[in-house]
Amino acid sequence: MIITSSSNARIRELRELMREGCADSMNRVPIEGIKLAREALKSRLEVKEVYVAQSRLQEGYIQGVLKQAERFSPEVVLVADRIFKALADTETPQGIVVLVKLPQFQLGDVIRHSSLVLIAHQLQDPGNLGTVIRSAEAFGVNAVLLTQNTVSFLNQKAVRASAGSLFRVPILSGFKLDGLIENLRERGFRLVAVNPNGDRDFREGDYQGSTALFIGNEGRGLTRSILDKVDLKVKIPLAMAVESLNVAIASSIILCEVARQRGAGPPIRG
Repeated sequence: MIITSSSNARIRELRELMREGCADSMNRVPIEGIKLAREALKSRLEVKEVYVAQSRLQEGYIQGVLKQAERFSPEVVLVADRIFKALADTETPQGIVVLVKLPQFQLGDVIRHSSLVLIAHQLQDPGNLGTVIRSAEAFGVNAVLLTQNTVSFLNQKAVRASAGSLFRVPILSGFKLDGLIENLRERGFRLVAVNPNGDRDFREGDYQGSTALFIGNEGRGLTRSILDKVDLKVKIPLAMAVESLNVAIASSIILCEVARQRGAGPPIRG
């Protein structure tokens, strides 16, 4: 079967999932492109369906993904090229979208088995969020928790920016901040906030033991009501000509120091 109509129910659902940055009722999400499809397979995510542009079916890299996905026996659906182009989120589509099932996590289980969590509060740029998730995996974060009004981590730009990390790092979203802070405190986490006016140079902070690191919105940062509830506020010293750093860059810098102290991640040269 070849889908030739943009009004096809499956195409409409895929397009909506990609546009809204969400999963369907069975926690399945569409992933576009060869690299991300390979990352999903490498991460042992179950591939449910594969949508391929009709003219690209015999290309080597498409066949390679289909071969890797055989163990899941996914349904392979051919899509007319003009329909696939309208479906795709990228400017130069590679001719493949895979529908994969993400694992589901519960906060209690995640916190119980974590000693380092990152809380992203109301980030709005999906590229920033995806990069933060990528850095979180690189530097040994056990889980990423997103508060209400944070952009969806399933936004296609966030998925691409994470370069596959969101397939492997537990991510939970939609938390009310006060409740989350209370939950973390009950579990014995030390709460550390990143703030340009922090009390201490981030290199002087202590990140040993159970640590929850808070980062804030690109423009507003973390509010005073949040900062008043944490145990430590850290800052990155900057040259006077530089007002601030992008939230993803700042997070990566601090997470590198956290990993150094905790002995996690790759060796860091002095």
